[in-house]
Amino acid sequence: MTSSPHRGPVLSFALLAAVVLLSLAACGQSAEKVEPAPAAQVAAAPGPHAMPESGYKVEWGKVEIPTPVPAGKTVPVQVTFKNASDQVWADRATGDPGQSGINAIRLAWRLLPAAGAHGEGYSERVDLPQPLAPGQSATLTVEVKAPDRSGDYEIQLDLVHETITWFEWKGAPKLVVKLKVT
Repeated sequence: MTSSPHRGPVLSFALLAAVVLLSLAACGQSAEKVEPAPAAQVAAAPGPHAMPESGYKVEWGKVEIPTPVPAGKTVPVQVTFKNASDQVWADRATGDPGQSGINAIRLAWRLLPAAGAHGEGYSERVDLPQPLAPGQSATLTVEVKAPDRSGDYEIQLDLVHETITWFEWKGAPKLVVKLKVT
């Protein structure tokens, strides 16, 4: 009897499926009646997990920025925002045990010429210092390098649920701050 090069993986899959079904039967369950894990367990499991729509609500607060900014100079911009949702926003450590940032809520920003210009995506991000509960506020600092050319610019800020979605895509407003470069 000759063996096919494809028989090994097919047999392995068939054996694995049989073992799973036998294990379920031994536990008194059938494949059709496997209950999903409770929501609390799913949220704690590694991997990306979306929040309910109600979790993507933010209220932007105070912004502190030195102005005007000399061309080419890097300046700190402090941004305050409030978790106006009914969900806890995960920081880097609680979002993913490997701390790669998956599931973390982060403040993202980009610098564009003024007048509603469109540009590249938000390449800069800042992590929450700790999980942010509903109603809590955070103040984060982003380091913005002013362009080498003077003019009017804007800093656009949004929150991102890393590997899941942008808050703006869920209906939350992004924050736009004017920046004068001299």
